[in-house]
Amino acid sequence: MVYKEGQKADYYVKRVGGYSRDNDSKNTVVVRANGEVVRLREVGTIKLGDIIIVPSKAMTVPKNKWESVGEFARVLGNLAIAVAVVRR
Repeated sequence: MVYKEGQKADYYVKRVGGYSRDNDSKNTVVVRANGEVVRLREVGTIKLGDIIIVPSKAMTVPKNKWESVGEFARVLGNLAIAVAVVRR
């Protein structure tokens, strides 16, 4: 996705197809390029290198401890891929 200065997160979410039915938008976070994690409601505009993470409700209500660990590992893997793509 091409960065456009001055845009908010909703602009980027809409550009990639919008929120899914099972999104948990109240727990959406932005990972800044410096590694800082900020809740969406505390973010003004998106900056170059930011990553928007919209979890699904299934991710925020794990059934047990091991599922929680598995989901966390998947999210970290996806985040690592996203960071690698952005840095190219």
